[in-house]
Amino acid sequence: MIICIHQLFEKQAEKTPEAVALIFEGKTMTYGELERRANQLAHLLQSHGVGPEVLVGICIRKSFEVVIGVLGILKAGGAYVPIDQETPGELAEYILNDSQTQLVIAEKKLSQKFGSFTKNLIIYDESPEKINDQNRERPSSTVSPENLAYIIYTSGSTGRPKGVLVEHKTAYNVLQSVKEKPGITEADTLIAMGKLSFDIPTAEIYSPLMVGAKVLLVGNETVKNAQELRKLIENGVTIIYATPYHYKMLMEAGWKGDKSLNMISTAEALPPNIAKILFNLCEKLWNFYGPTETTVFATGYQLREDDPCITIGYPVKNATVYILDENRQKVENGVKGEIYIGGKGVARGYLNRPELTAERFLPDPFSIEPGARMYRSGDIGRIIESGQIEYLGREDDQVKIHGFRIELGEVENILVQHPRVGQAVVLAWEDTPGNKKLAAYILEEKEQDAIELLSQEREVHNERLKDEIYQFCSQKLNPYMVPKSFVIMDKFPLNQNGKINRKALPKPDDRPKNPPADLNTPQSYDEKILALIWSDMLGVHNIGTRDNFFEIGGNILLGDQMISRAKSMGLSINEKNFAKNPTIDSLTHAL
Repeated sequence: MIICIHQLFEKQAEKTPEAVALIFEGKTMTYGELERRANQLAHLLQSHGVGPEVLVGICIRKSFEVVIGVLGILKAGGAYVPIDQETPGELAEYILNDSQTQLVIAEKKLSQKFGSFTKNLIIYDESPEKINDQNRERPSSTVSPENLAYIIYTSGSTGRPKGVLVEHKTAYNVLQSVKEKPGITEADTLIAMGKLSFDIPTAEIYSPLMVGAKVLLVGNETVKNAQELRKLIENGVTIIYATPYHYKMLMEAGWKGDKSLNMISTAEALPPNIAKILFNLCEKLWNFYGPTETTVFATGYQLREDDPCITIGYPVKNATVYILDENRQKVENGVKGEIYIGGKGVARGYLNRPELTAERFLPDPFSIEPGARMYRSGDIGRIIESGQIEYLGREDDQVKIHGFRIELGEVENILVQHPRVGQAVVLAWEDTPGNKKLAAYILEEKEQDAIELLSQEREVHNERLKDEIYQFCSQKLNPYMVPKSFVIMDKFPLNQNGKINRKALPKPDDRPKNPPADLNTPQSYDEKILALIWSDMLGVHNIGTRDNFFEIGGNILLGDQMISRAKSMGLSINEKNFAKNPTIDSLTHAL
């Protein structure tokens, strides 16, 4: 019998109330305590009118409170709308307005994101007595498996993120599937690294809690710190869901793995060279695939070293996968076509987007189930001789970077909203194997009476424009969607049809070929060492002492690696002083 996903946890809490459910920063919480605290929050939410199909936003940093929050919302009968702590305020307000969310649970530090929603906020950490005074018993609710469990907002090609409506019954299906493969028991400890605004936590949080296992929660900052993450994994973790990028990051930090580990690679294509190394670091290595629209996973399998190629495996439990041609007819094995996914994992559709829902969620003509639907993924694949599905890429301009799905069109739409951007093209470049970055190509919207600048003046002008556009994007896009490189173009290359020839766009370079005269050249030993490390890691020449690491292609994950390399060369840098001083000039002064 299908039940709601929070009821899976409730059954387990009745069996093992004294067992450890959650671990966070050295502290633990039992199943019984988690049940009681989630019940108290649920009663408070019900007093605010929360019930079936009522949406509740949640914006809390990864901690016990996140799990209490989502379980409390589900127990009250509602559905949660996760908003990550790093989401810009403008985007957070868009999500709340688009979803017509009636209530938001947030930390005080993050509550400023929500602007006009201040009257509908429950500040979780400001008045804990409001929750602690509530009834500890399980609340009654009329919620059913057909009701919404949560909404995940994904990148949209029109410039508007789209909310995917996930019901309890579809989430239940994937949880039953992962319970069998890759499998999980009460003896396991699963490390939860995914952001709640991403769909992986559905498997990371609920699958352990339905069998009596432990969930080791990891905050956003720790996920970006390879050394800290490695220490946590080496302390009893038995199951990991991670992207290839995170596995690569851990290996570069000296991680040696553990032969008792069950490793699951997901969210983006697994490169064969990374898989080859991972085989020696774990007991089992799995590769899983699935769009958010089909509830976390649609296919997966256990990889073997003698596999002829890395595939995305076979359909998961109660899922069907079709490879269809442009007429939506099945193609023969070995012939590539578009991947369509049917079965019990297909989501309800997109919130407030009936046209897009009708375009992507289609009647399933191959199913005998009444009302069966299939999701048109936009991914290209083929069925190989073994019956497994080989993923061959995208048919449109969607990319994945570090596991996050990004519609390049959405980023382009934001860029052209800047008053000085006339036209924009965004591409994903792989500067080093496995490390993709977004690059934005810009045609400036010039005034009619604009004065032609001299060469050196133009370089300075362009650098200022790049910084201005970068700051603009940072206020409107999630951090992982902000381009790392900006190229100011005089004109775009065109193909024979008069369309922009994206393949002819130059490889991005964050420094001008002839740097301005005021470029601060590294002088001291420490400055030169740091400049060499940055140049080698980021592929950027002519590093200046005033260059900001994060504005010339760096990110927090690369920052961790940079710190390790700097330490090995005698520079006593730590995460704290680097975070406050992201330029060579300020960093060497801090040292």
